[in-house]
Amino acid sequence: MPDRLAPLAALLLLPAAAAAQDPQPPSPAPPVRVLPIVGNPSMDEPDAILANLDAGPFVAGNTWWDHDGDGVVYIETRVGFLWDPADGARVFRVDNATYWTAHEHLPAAVADTGAVAGTRVFRFSLDFDPFLWTPAGGLQILPLPGPGWYGTATCLSADASLVGGTLRPGPFASDPASAAAWDATGLRLLDDGGALWSEVFAASPDGRTLAGDAGPGATALTAVRWRDAVLEVLGAVPGQISSSARFVSADGLEALGTALTASGTVLVHWDALGTPSSWAPPAGWNLQELRAANPTLSAAVGALADASGNQAPFLWTRAGGWTVLPEAGRPDDYDQSVALDVSDDGRRVVGQLRASAIFNGDPPSLGFLWVRGQGPILVNDLLRLAGDPDPDAWSAWAIRGDGRQIAVTGNLDGGDPHATNSALLDLRR
Repeated sequence: MPDRLAPLAALLLLPAAAAAQDPQPPSPAPPVRVLPIVGNPSMDEPDAILANLDAGPFVAGNTWWDHDGDGVVYIETRVGFLWDPADGARVFRVDNATYWTAHEHLPAAVADTGAVAGTRVFRFSLDFDPFLWTPAGGLQILPLPGPGWYGTATCLSADASLVGGTLRPGPFASDPASAAAWDATGLRLLDDGGALWSEVFAASPDGRTLAGDAGPGATALTAVRWRDAVLEVLGAVPGQISSSARFVSADGLEALGTALTASGTVLVHWDALGTPSSWAPPAGWNLQELRAANPTLSAAVGALADASGNQAPFLWTRAGGWTVLPEAGRPDDYDQSVALDVSDDGRRVVGQLRASAIFNGDPPSLGFLWVRGQGPILVNDLLRLAGDPDPDAWSAWAIRGDGRQIAVTGNLDGGDPHATNSALLDLRR
């Protein structure tokens, strides 16, 4: 192991909360274990898209599929799959006629049961349908209000008993949206208080609370939540033009999202009564993307952007405010960087350093793990600790709640066309 990696190896063998305070000698076991996310012989060039690392772990994605086992793959169709270490990859099977109609499964949420909710998009007709796939029941297309309607599934309860999403009477973004939920009773259109537009983005683990927004149009929305299907309009921050709730706490009582004000976009937390607290980004920065939050909504990550549009990854915590995360000493070059997930305690963040302009491979896109009190760790260095002499990982996109397992993507498939180019890294064996 190169000397410069020895301190990193020692760090990864410690509990996350104690890593900076109580150094211990490294274990003789490798500090990083790589678990490839593989496919099966019917799959070609599968892509991992999202994960639930706290259950399973489960990883969902989509793939080209040899549905008849005759070696013929229709490249206009990509069907979904679920992977877990015990059962491997399972494809979301479709009937023959549907297979030969160009479409794609886009997973949006993975339940603790391994169920996957998402949207089926037909490229040529522009039809899109919400779906729920379960290990026992297979692929189910969720009902719509009638012919000519379109729908997306965006969130899922932990036991998959409820799916949240949005319906439209037409295929275009300008068509008015209606918040919806599906459960054992079928489709329910959620009360929007008479608004012409409403959307659902998040569900609590028990499925009793949904969060999103509602209003007269796409540019005049107010953050809302539904508790047991009862609409609550969340409080406005000073100078608010519009707002949207994007995350729900694990207990379903709080929400997190954004609000547009005259001075820019701010981060907003709503308490159990719907009372807002807001945080403006650091001076010189705008809130560009809000990508993930921890279960207590005390930490969130995404991307900030300066006046020129140069993005940087951030960590926000309710206790400490904003931290602009470093970009390998090249903040001007890495102008599209983003933080993608955060551990439950808010101490560890994963994301991607990326640039809009790359010349002869420079600067390369790089996956990173940032640890409070220790700073950034490149995923390539983690892979070197695992024994890969020439790693090329360009993204780290999910992290387990305890911070000890991350999902990464790069040139990791070893040339196997049936495997994804992603893997799980266990940071303590």
